[in-house]
Amino acid sequence: MTTTWITGGTVVLENGAVAADLEITDGILSDIRLDNMPAHVNLADVQHIDATGLLVLPGMIDLHTDAIEKEVQPRPGTQFPLDVAFRELERRMVSNGITMAYHSLSMSGGEGVRSNRLIEQIVEELGHLRETRTLMRHRVHLRYELSNFAGRPLVEALIREGRVHLLSYMDHSPGQGQFKNTGNYANYLLKTYGAQGVATQAKVQEMERLRAQRSWDELAPLTKMALAANIKIASHDDDEAEKVDMMRALGVTISEFPINLHTAHYAKSNDMFVSVGAPNIVRGGSHTANLNAREAVHSGAANMVCSDYHPPSMLAAVFQLIQDGRRLAEAAKLVSLYPAQAVGIDADYGSIQVGKKADLVLVERMREQHTVRYTLIDGRVVYAADYHLMDHA
Repeated sequence: MTTTWITGGTVVLENGAVAADLEITDGILSDIRLDNMPAHVNLADVQHIDATGLLVLPGMIDLHTDAIEKEVQPRPGTQFPLDVAFRELERRMVSNGITMAYHSLSMSGGEGVRSNRLIEQIVEELGHLRETRTLMRHRVHLRYELSNFAGRPLVEALIREGRVHLLSYMDHSPGQGQFKNTGNYANYLLKTYGAQGVATQAKVQEMERLRAQRSWDELAPLTKMALAANIKIASHDDDEAEKVDMMRALGVTISEFPINLHTAHYAKSNDMFVSVGAPNIVRGGSHTANLNAREAVHSGAANMVCSDYHPPSMLAAVFQLIQDGRRLAEAAKLVSLYPAQAVGIDADYGSIQVGKKADLVLVERMREQHTVRYTLIDGRVVYAADYHLMDHA
């Protein structure tokens, strides 16, 4: 039996932050002591972390992170070995307090990191990671593009094999969603594929042609398969109430990155989990001039925050919302408990509660910033940083 005590910290529970000591037994949180630690415990005989001056938060659960794309393909036309990419990404994630990542793999049917072939290879590598020693918990968030009819058999196969943990439906064609402004679509093509000029025009025409051949209704069998496998389904870039209604009719329960506040409120009022991007919160607005995530959270239209394209923004977003007036416990839920509830894993993850997995993040305030001192998975320290003053003499 392995026992760890975390003492002296301010522990962020579901309903508030309290001074408490935590006992972890074999990776499970076994006790939360609001008074003193039991007298019979000798810290010399157990693993001990002194959390004096630190906040103890539940590990962050990131339901949508594109970060693996930048590790695999940091520039258009380049590709790094998948094992190298994932090991580097793990270090980046845990150093920022993310203990579980749903890697959002975009099956757009394009080339490079979003091609059907490479997506299959990435899922295979993730399977290897889940079977070996790893720094964090890895899950697959498969993002299926409506126009990618050729990729449908692969999606079905991965669902049958139990390799998909979250499924989302996308339509990145121009003229709707986040690309009502054609300039936004051109920027997207340049960022994702390095396409510009004539290549951009060709891609626009191709997407318009493919979009005309597809309809959301044809996803009903795929939805039925996913729901039968207990996989939650998300929609992407909802831009109007009618789109939300259509997605709900398909069985969708999560709305990712709604385009405007009205649509976000509508989705939330219809019992959908609504997710916004942490970079949007940290920067104070959308880089595509769409929904302001801070406004969405503070108005009650959004209840989940994901890293999207920038993992370090997750923790920064929590404290930005606190600075704006959000309570600490409620801000923490946006990156832990609510995401866990959205995908149905909250019995084991998402909050600091006796009986749950001891996935924890210990955070220190340094000047005006908050930084991770320790990250624990199953009560095991997977990241530790000991900051100190440099001697400039």
